Amino acid sequence: MRAWLRKSWPLLKALLALAILIAIGRQFVRDLSRPELWQRSLHPGWLVSSAVLYLLGLGFSAFYWYRLLANLGQRSSLLPTVRAHYIGQMGKYLPGKAWALFLRSNLVRSPTTSVGVAVLTSFYEVFITMLSGALLAAVWFGLQVGDFSSGVDWHAIGRLWQVFQSAAAEAVPVDPQVLCLLALLLVLALGIPSLPPVFHRLVQRLTLPFRQADAGAVPTPRTICALWGLVLTPGCWFLMGASLWAALQAAEVGPAWSWESWLRYTAFMALAYVSGFVIVFLPSGLGAREALLVLLLVPDISQRLDLGPEHARSLAALVVIVLRLVWTAAEIVTVAALYWLPVAVPPGPDNEQKLQNAKCKTQIAK
Repeated sequence: MRAWLRKSWPLLKALLALAILIAIGRQFVRDLSRPELWQRSLHPGWLVSSAVLYLLGLGFSAFYWYRLLANLGQRSSLLPTVRAHYIGQMGKYLPGKAWALFLRSNLVRSPTTSVGVAVLTSFYEVFITMLSGALLAAVWFGLQVGDFSSGVDWHAIGRLWQVFQSAAAEAVPVDPQVLCLLALLLVLALGIPSLPPVFHRLVQRLTLPFRQADAGAVPTPRTICALWGLVLTPGCWFLMGASLWAALQAAEVGPAWSWESWLRYTAFMALAYVSGFVIVFLPSGLGAREALLVLLLVPDISQRLDLGPEHARSLAALVVIVLRLVWTAAEIVTVAALYWLPVAVPPGPDNEQKLQNAKCKTQIAK
């Protein structure tokens, strides 16, 4: 039975992903079928701003990865590391999400950067970045809860799908206590694997083929690495929240700029993005992220613009689809530009010695 399941698991994951995409896609088709929706104009300037904010947000994760490599004794230059991080983003559109980590790890490999350590730090960077997003969402929605003594409806999370399919129910905001609970569950799911003892055992198995290729042991990041990662990577989520706000402005359904709206959309984006990430068989969280964003945006749009739930839901669906297209287009353009960017590979110990010898010969000749 175990052997059969192991062989059939890739097919089962593909079928499950296809079923989720079809179910969510059918709902989006209904939401986007309103004729007046296609008469709306989108402001290109706000779309470009949304793309730029998203790309800048990824820079926080790229810099964190660079610092992790340096902390573990790898001598990778900043530009090649950032280049590998952005190009590796395209790997997340393949099933399993690990392709993105393996792609960027091979791109950053050099005589002074072990691919095994690059894979390890890639995993760790992603875990900590997602953990910081879940923590931000948990804090924000926790602050919106008026009374924690009322008890938690544990079945409410399971009913979120029913709420997504019911336009009438979406006129009322989802209970922030339920959203806080969902965020805390994500914190546990990401926080436990990030603990040094657990992460060490997990990564030693995942990086075994690369450690054999590099003929060296893979170190484990210290606890301090997680702490300053939780300080640095929230910048990624704040800029993604600003990117969502810019997309709402492009469709003329966003509020005026305020600190409260910025934090609210940051929490929306963090919860939706991390929820899509943990569903590993969905490439780039496709469908799941958009469904949860619609669930969160409909009450926001409906109450602020005094619209019916069906109209607000169509606008929310338009915004999240446009946001997905804008982010994907921004990644493609960036990858196309960075792929051909010439980067210098740091010399290894042998090459450094050759350079020193060449300099000495030059001095003697002079």
